[in-house]
Amino acid sequence: MSLIGGRGPLPIETEGHTDERWTGDLDTMKLLLWNVEWNGSKRKRSFIENAISDLAPDVYCLTEATDAVVPQDAHVISATEDYGYQLFEGRRKVRLCSGTEWSEVSTGNGMPPGRFVSGITSGIRFVGICVPWFDAHVSRGKQNRKRWKEHVDFLKGLAPVLNSYAEFGPVCVLGDFNQRVPATSWNEKYIGYLRDALSDRYSLDTEGIIDVDGERLIDHVATTHQLTFEIQQTLGRKTDDGSTISDHPAIIGELKSLVG
Repeated sequence: MSLIGGRGPLPIETEGHTDERWTGDLDTMKLLLWNVEWNGSKRKRSFIENAISDLAPDVYCLTEATDAVVPQDAHVISATEDYGYQLFEGRRKVRLCSGTEWSEVSTGNGMPPGRFVSGITSGIRFVGICVPWFDAHVSRGKQNRKRWKEHVDFLKGLAPVLNSYAEFGPVCVLGDFNQRVPATSWNEKYIGYLRDALSDRYSLDTEGIIDVDGERLIDHVATTHQLTFEIQQTLGRKTDDGSTISDHPAIIGELKSLVG
């Protein structure tokens, strides 16, 4: 399946909830989640673009992505430009891409800026996030934070937003969560903030998954109970010739309805 549509990145900001009633009639939807680590070189961009074309996802979330890597035939919504660090033209911490148009788009009014975008497509609200890593603004950036401070503040702001969205229909949250689940000694003191943000309204469908490189995921997919996500494969951090594409694997799977 190739992506359809004719718009590139859209500078949209609307709030509210869809009036469309979701019946649970969902054909299996193919999702892709990938932190492409700013895809700096032309060779890396070409690899990522070809992979997206070959995988042909219906909806995909790209974190740490530039304009250059986003297909121009996709419908794209993006987080705001300012995510708290030095600005570079065309960079966004999170983008959501679809073969069909988006509605009810939000970049998270009241949320920490630049790391949240949400919209509805095919009757489902998707929420793309890039949670600050544990060392945000500690040794780089503003250099005025303690470890995990930015991370925890983001999750505290996310909790009421996700709770509100869950009141109005099916929701799929995906992106760079910057936490391993189940927790390790690295994040065991902070996993509770992630659990609280998701609450009992969401299932973390990628919990406990080991990627093709033998690592536990920090990029995740969570869904409300009308939906489920099943991983089909992960793409490794390196190409067959040993070139590093990203420090994150790509995650590919199917979103399915549990209703009807």
